[in-house]
Amino acid sequence: MDCLTFRKNINAYISDELTDDELNEFLEHLSSCEKCREELEINYIVNEGISLLDENDRHDYNISHAYEEALKSDRRHIRLIYVLRLFTYSIDTLVFWSVLFCALIFLRILLF
Repeated sequence: MDCLTFRKNINAYISDELTDDELNEFLEHLSSCEKCREELEINYIVNEGISLLDENDRHDYNISHAYEEALKSDRRHIRLIYVLRLFTYSIDTLVFWSVLFCALIFLRILLF
């Protein structure tokens, strides 16, 4: 992902509208680009600050901490998706080889 695409996706990221693959690319670019990291942090702080003004019952005004927690949560989410995909591929592979083995056993019984 390049910086222009990243900046176009900032509002979608803040409002949780990115797909898992887009989120993965977004976070990868974020970890490698200091300018985009600063741009995201500024946008996040402004959006959260505005939402704090609208809501009177929230008392957590540590927006920088909320930003860091949101990034940690999204990174955990991406790792979980990766693990689940790996698990799915492993199960699919195991099922494929099991079915093939059963078919070969069945053919051996029929032919011999």
